Amino acid sequence: MKNELYGNAIEAHRKGKHERAIMLFNKILEGENIENESIVYYNLANVYADLGEYKIAISNYHKSINGDDKVASVWYNLGNAYLEINDYENAIKNLEKCVDLNSEYVKAWFNLGVIYVELNEYENAKLKFAECLKLDNKFHFAHYNLAWIYAKEKNIDKMKIYLDNLVDVDQDDVDYEELVYSEIIFEEFFDKNFFKSIFNR
Repeated sequence: MKNELYGNAIEAHRKGKHERAIMLFNKILEGENIENESIVYYNLANVYADLGEYKIAISNYHKSINGDDKVASVWYNLGNAYLEINDYENAIKNLEKCVDLNSEYVKAWFNLGVIYVELNEYENAKLKFAECLKLDNKFHFAHYNLAWIYAKEKNIDKMKIYLDNLVDVDQDDVDYEELVYSEIIFEEFFDKNFFKSIFNR
């Protein structure tokens, strides 16, 4: 019955029936001798995150970690939840824990870079985006962010390297050089609501 409840909860979440998913996950947690309790809390947290209820999501991610602190994706999602509420200190701490557990977690490296751009710590941002590209050299947004940083620093040679890389990895017909310059001129580059939501789980 518990397995059936869990399967129904996962299916409800997949179909966007968030309130039903929450009800079912909580019903499981109300039982006794719960198997894999940390996984249930993790999935419950994911539902709340999808609803934009980040503080409740954070609470449930912590409950998941209390049961099993070796799952990189839980730390990643916890870091992202903190990022969504602009708690950069805790976002960094949890994303760093994610890459400590799994150094090949590309999206965690990228999101760390995003945070450091937000904090205007460009050297740290470069390091994180570079780690991202070591793992996936076709990671479009890492090239783009690095091009923007170097343009901001007026290092045109470096900027052009990453712009050229963008042309290689992206099939879209976009004039990235003009885009980067225009965004710097109008200070519109870092649309955090866009870049923070590029990657989910």
